Amino acid sequence: MQSASVTGKFTYNGLKYSAGANNAQTTVGYIMLDGLMPGTNLLWNLQLTKRLLNNLELNFQYDGRKPGNTRTIHTGRASITAIF
Repeated sequence: MQSASVTGKFTYNGLKYSAGANNAQTTVGYIMLDGLMPGTNLLWNLQLTKRLLNNLELNFQYDGRKPGNTRTIHTGRASITAIF
């Protein structure tokens, strides 16, 4: 039985979107592009899962994204899961 696991993912997206200069910054443009911006978009994820006891798991997750020419966005989460 594993007591810990680490997973990671990296994604590169190059988007060309020319439906108008500011259309990517509207609500509809944001939804259509899934939050990405025209240009180079980088997304990465790291996840650590640690089994504490037979029925408890501790999870840490970090997500990073660099959409287009905007600044980098960092998001972290932690959770405890009870397994029955």
